[in-house]
Amino acid sequence: MPVNNILLFYVTLIAPISIVLFLYGFFPIAHHGDTIASQSDVPNYIGNVSINKHALYKPIITRLIIMVIDGIRWDFVAGPMGNITMPVTSKLLANSSGCLLQVKLQSPTVTMPRIKAMMTGTVPNFVDIVLNFGSKPLHSDNFLLQAKKYGHKLVFYGDDTWLSLFPHMFERHDGTTSFFVTDFTEVDNNVTRHLQHELNYNDWTMMILHYLGLDHIGHVEGPFGASIKPKLQEMDEIINQIAQRVQYWNTNGIPALFIICGDHGMKDSGGHGGSTLQETTVPFIAIGGTRCSHSKDGESIEIEQIDITATLSSAFGLPIPSANLGSSFLDSIYHLDDTKRLFFLYYNSRQVLDRFQKLVYRKSQIEYIYRKYLDAVNLHVTWLKTNERSNRMFETIVSSYNAILVEMKDVLISSIVEYDFRPIVLAVLFQCQVSKING
Repeated sequence: MPVNNILLFYVTLIAPISIVLFLYGFFPIAHHGDTIASQSDVPNYIGNVSINKHALYKPIITRLIIMVIDGIRWDFVAGPMGNITMPVTSKLLANSSGCLLQVKLQSPTVTMPRIKAMMTGTVPNFVDIVLNFGSKPLHSDNFLLQAKKYGHKLVFYGDDTWLSLFPHMFERHDGTTSFFVTDFTEVDNNVTRHLQHELNYNDWTMMILHYLGLDHIGHVEGPFGASIKPKLQEMDEIINQIAQRVQYWNTNGIPALFIICGDHGMKDSGGHGGSTLQETTVPFIAIGGTRCSHSKDGESIEIEQIDITATLSSAFGLPIPSANLGSSFLDSIYHLDDTKRLFFLYYNSRQVLDRFQKLVYRKSQIEYIYRKYLDAVNLHVTWLKTNERSNRMFETIVSSYNAILVEMKDVLISSIVEYDFRPIVLAVLFQCQVSKING
């Protein structure tokens, strides 16, 4: 065979291989798995101690409203601007009727992957930017799937991305499109027009609202445009309407929780999709809880967006979705007795450890985390068996579980969002060879 033919064959073979290697390294694959969690995954034992999981892991709430304000930035609520544009919300936070937490999220800061993060507890990546245009149904385990599976009735109004991701999930729904970015008004009115009669119905247990108007204004005018203030005031009035009903339910024996959050923020130029602080920091407001924790310096507690999945699951007493990497912060918005709080931490740690063992390939890393996990569990068992349960011992167990959850989460997030440079370097070397041969 002539040398030129051999070189041609080599180039034809190696060129597509190098492209595949580059894409594999540049776009890390998100591992969701196909396992669907069930009640059998909620543990009956802690170590060798039998526990009553039905008493410890039962619903804290029977109704949930999630209001997503697309593109809302942290400083729209927490900064001086919030007192002016959202006075009702600010008052609810000031008198402890509401609890404000700061949500950190990863890029890409576009809607579809952020919805996935909130509902699955795992981190989408840049491949999802492409998939954001024409979202396909989500088949992996998620909070809405668990809610539907265990008899909850869901209704939805707003961004039709939810309907693309979760078809056949909602008893009633009305989708709006984000395509017409110059529409600041009708896109939100089409959500709000359903609100009053849904608040009067009692046949649902979960309602999701996703408002697009603020995001549209950001794209056209930026975060400091003239239309931002009246839009935030409009959102504030809607929050007031829902908050009053939630407070009425709670007073009359219907435990309810109202969540207001952003899917992502917006840059000072008005867009989003990147990793600036303004895009990756959004507010999370909980109304209807029984407490509000703060950090040691009095600031709002910082959480990850993927923590929302485990938190809402534990509030409803639902199995935590199998792909979840997040840690529940339910104890930041509800008073939990010590036994229940430790059980939540144990179950959450055990579930994330299962993902960690499946997704991390370094044996030494797995063994290190597993030893720390066993230490926490053994201390937990000792606490359960003793009659003298000191507060110091309790706090040590809490800290141990939380440290393990944070460590596992950090490793797993890094493995999903960071580039794999080994195949990228190999792809570049192959391409250099191809260029040299062609030259």
